[in-house]
Amino acid sequence: MQGMIPMTSIRSFSEPQDWNTTSFVMQIHERHPKGWPNLNFYMQEYMPVQKTFESFVYGTMVMQAYAIETAI
Repeated sequence: MQGMIPMTSIRSFSEPQDWNTTSFVMQIHERHPKGWPNLNFYMQEYMPVQKTFESFVYGTMVMQAYAIETAI
């Protein structure tokens, strides 16, 4: 299970208008062919609805931590 990088890192290479999963900048930073579909699916299944991109980013990190905890 992957999670996104922190917003502090995202801010270093993008502008606020790029802060969504469909922007060109975010698309080229996701290297896994099913990365966004997987993240979106698991976020919808296991996390509350995220209202902002920043909360979506944080939610993916929480979800990743939960997956690692479960696996261990």
